[in-house]
Amino acid sequence: MQPARRSEYLKRMAKPLIINKNDIVTLNITSLYDNNHMDLTTPSELMELLPPGLVALCQEDTAAKGTRLFTEGKAPTWMFYVTAGEIALIRNGVDGETAFLQRQRRGFVAEASLLSERYHCNADALVNSSLIKVPIPALKDWLGKDAQFSLRWIKMLSAEVRRIRMQNERLALPTIRARILHLLNTGNQGTVFQVQGSLKLMAQELAVSHEALYRGLAALEKEGKIIRQDQLIRILD
Repeated sequence: MQPARRSEYLKRMAKPLIINKNDIVTLNITSLYDNNHMDLTTPSELMELLPPGLVALCQEDTAAKGTRLFTEGKAPTWMFYVTAGEIALIRNGVDGETAFLQRQRRGFVAEASLLSERYHCNADALVNSSLIKVPIPALKDWLGKDAQFSLRWIKMLSAEVRRIRMQNERLALPTIRARILHLLNTGNQGTVFQVQGSLKLMAQELAVSHEALYRGLAALEKEGKIIRQDQLIRILD
């Protein structure tokens, strides 16, 4: 097919981008790709990051709580972007202890796998989760040929480094109270903190027992610092 005719064909067959009230962009390219690529619903921030040609190769997926996305030692084939829920990178120690290397609720997980021959940990869904899967070979190809995309990718990785530094800062605090207040004030939306999953998962994120977290939250509520309402914690001071 001649370039001019192919361009006109693509214009006829591809439906336009639609931004709905939830700031979600829907890209329908069913005439150009197989059923695994149909009706792809992609977050706006991912649409802004990835080139359109790469978005067209992405796939939607879901992971029920407890699902293992990948296993240590396996070769990476997909880069996973979490759109809802929570995915954790987990490594088990020699004595059976569990170490959480990364916990992601919105964004890419296991970014380092892009240049790894094998995964160095496991990835599990801590709660029911939704994902966008980006094929790693195509991702590498676009990073190599699109300089502007490469800069956007570096910017995204820099933001993740800052997030991890903040998490390390939190874990270095000496008291449970200080860790709770740090999390509430850095992970909130305005004056409201949304608990993702359960308080047990929140306790794991703070590296404290869930009993200690319950006592810490109760003390803060008694002091008038917070109000707990189901999965919401309202910060009063």
